[in-house]
Amino acid sequence: MTTPVASSNLTAASDLVAAMRRELGRDADADLSPLLGVVEAACQSIGALPRDEARALLPRVVALLDEVEALERELDAVRDKTKRQLSGLAQHRQADSAYRGGPRRR
Repeated sequence: MTTPVASSNLTAASDLVAAMRRELGRDADADLSPLLGVVEAACQSIGALPRDEARALLPRVVALLDEVEALERELDAVRDKTKRQLSGLAQHRQADSAYRGGPRRR
């Protein structure tokens, strides 16, 4: 591998994370499935570099990790929002069912 290939792979990973974050920001579904392969390619290409060249990319690797952590926080927020919405829906259905049934007579 060469430094330009590793650099290109890092850029691809960073761009993908940014695209996913934009999708989440628009309340759209974000397909996370390509992320693992892109990050693995970046890691493999960096791992194949001579140590000095790989070290030169360290700040970009750290930046990518920060971006992935930000994506994780945003995914957590979306999950929590969805959980609250589903809970509210379940409570609404429960109340609706109770009101429709009315008082029970014996």
